[in-house]
Amino acid sequence: QKAPPLGSMLGGRYRLLRFLGSGATSAVYEAATPSDERVAVKVLFDVEHRRLATQLQQRFIREAGVTSTFDSAHVVRVEDSGMDDEHGVPYLVMPLLSGTDLDAVLERCGAMHPTVAVRIMVQACSGIMDAHKAGVVHRDIKPGNIFLDHDASGGIVVRVCDFGMAKATADDDGITRAGSALGTPHYMSPEQSTNAMSVDARSDVWGIAATLYHLLTGCAPFNEATTFADLHLSLNTQDVPSIQGRAPWIDPGLATVVHGALLRDLNARCPSVGELRLALVPYVAGATDVNTMMLMPAPPLLASERAEVADKVTSWLRRAPTGKLPTISAEPVDDLLGKRMGDKYLLARRLGSGSTASLYEAIGPDANRFAVRVVNTSGQGAQSAATKRFVREARALAAIASPHIVKLVDAAYDEVRAQPYCVLELLYGQDLGRLIAKHGPVDPRVLVPIAVQGCDGLEAAHQHGIIHRDIRPDNLFLVEETSGDVTVKLTGFGQVRCIMGEDAAQALTMGSDLIGTPMYMSPEQARDATTADVRSDVYSMGALIFHALAGVPIWPEGLRPADLLVEIARGRPAHLQDHAPWIDTALTEVVHKALKPEPAERWPTVAALRAALMDFAASTRLNLQDIRPLSSTMRKRVAPRAEPIVAAVEAAVTGSIDVAESPLPVAASPADETVSSIGAPAHSGAAARRRTASRVSSILGILFALIAIAAVAAYAGWKIAAP
Repeated sequence: QKAPPLGSMLGGRYRLLRFLGSGATSAVYEAATPSDERVAVKVLFDVEHRRLATQLQQRFIREAGVTSTFDSAHVVRVEDSGMDDEHGVPYLVMPLLSGTDLDAVLERCGAMHPTVAVRIMVQACSGIMDAHKAGVVHRDIKPGNIFLDHDASGGIVVRVCDFGMAKATADDDGITRAGSALGTPHYMSPEQSTNAMSVDARSDVWGIAATLYHLLTGCAPFNEATTFADLHLSLNTQDVPSIQGRAPWIDPGLATVVHGALLRDLNARCPSVGELRLALVPYVAGATDVNTMMLMPAPPLLASERAEVADKVTSWLRRAPTGKLPTISAEPVDDLLGKRMGDKYLLARRLGSGSTASLYEAIGPDANRFAVRVVNTSGQGAQSAATKRFVREARALAAIASPHIVKLVDAAYDEVRAQPYCVLELLYGQDLGRLIAKHGPVDPRVLVPIAVQGCDGLEAAHQHGIIHRDIRPDNLFLVEETSGDVTVKLTGFGQVRCIMGEDAAQALTMGSDLIGTPMYMSPEQARDATTADVRSDVYSMGALIFHALAGVPIWPEGLRPADLLVEIARGRPAHLQDHAPWIDTALTEVVHKALKPEPAERWPTVAALRAALMDFAASTRLNLQDIRPLSSTMRKRVAPRAEPIVAAVEAAVTGSIDVAESPLPVAASPADETVSSIGAPAHSGAAARRRTASRVSSILGILFALIAIAAVAAYAGWKIAAP
């Protein structure tokens, strides 16, 4: 089966309106009932193996049966289910929630404030306790299955979801065979890794504690295990690494409670989720409330503290806090949440914020959902520079019709709040910055199609006379489509500069203003943003590609802004193969040509950069299943690298070689030509011609260098011998 297309009617009752996301075997949609109520519909699809399909379908049906009996504020309940004969897919119907799961929060925040982390898991414990009272063990507790449901005021209700792996404690229906493992490996208990049929409620105790461990430290207990065999061995032979070893600010009492719920010995482990909840309550600082403003990384001051070291835990023990609990910021909930912009768009959830604007998920007049960007004018009114720049962004987006540019729906000025806003399509997926943070270096086979699609969007902007001036990983969004394909959309047009039309003569940016993100900024943009042309965006795209392939930016992180601008002005970025030696030499040349300090030496247009990148991609199509971490095999590969020819000539005179000033690497050796590091055919067409030319040029360069060195040596010898 394939995922049903938008507009489909499931069970003769639920019309699919909007795609919300997908996993390996299921997709989730927003749907409308005959009474126009909005619900979430989960559909099982695309399972190739008949036996696996049967098992998944049985688990899917079981999820419906299990949660329909719950009456819990902390469980996502299945309200209806069925089999759609027309599309041949089973489906579940659940409430349409607004929010995100803990997995996404962890990717953004890493280790969280301890008090906030405990409050979240105390609410999750309440949901699991209700399941256990109904005789159901969840068996797959993990950050991705704990949903943070945002209400209109910014408050959060924690809800446990996805009971597809659940097991009735009274008996098992035989879906899981003896000896098999069931659940998500990094959060499963030792007994679950051996035999999923033998687990009881104490396995969920482990899952809750492992998730809390992750919230407190920023990583799962045995995060270093890269294979199931390694993880299975660690789970069954090793104690969980000290939580204070990874987060030394954790109160020893809290450390004792967490480790007591992560003991391998079932009889020594915390006996129930209710008991674990009671032990955690003293660490919530008097309340279990959570709001959107609390979802932040652990404060730097807290992270610098060192708490008393807890004793080694060998049995379950409740322990009171040993010191004063860390305070939570008193920052109020966002005042705009629950309000309507222009009396039309209800701001339901805050998605993010910057220095000049905030982004919200909003519900429109027709109950559809949008992204609304609100500018903070600080009472400056409609004539402020921020407001004018915002209006310019709206005009720029409205003029472009491209599948690779985020779509503008509306733009207006809210008279009541004296704030301009624009309404954009609400995208589902992740941005490239988040992908890099999650996986590190991106596989070239994945990155090249992403970059090519990004170039398509940028070229469309350039054709309308618009210079983006803020190309960075966070502004390339990977949208998940119902087919499983990924469409890349360019966002973040707040810093645009128009180079044609009436706006060209009305630049809002003074020459001394710094516009853009310095880490990806071209030298000329750093000097004067008003002079930046299309080649500046080419440079920024090159910097973005470098960061994605290497896993680190082209300039050292942590530099002061003034020092970073000096490095940009010097125009000597790091070498891509210093950080990613597996990257093909010819691809390295393409990236470094985009990073030339002189605009005239770069690719002249984004279209030219795109054409060069296409030599390394069989197709621009990208599927969600293609996006995975860089393989260990790829990491071990070392592509051929050119010698710094120019620097070698200088070294004959100066006695030193500055690798940072070396030219681009030479092509791969003949032995490597049949294997491309990004999966394209063996360097046919233009890529092969460029490699051949590079090889000839390199040979001539080496000959020239040898002649030059000989000449220098002969001249030096003559001078020494002269009277």
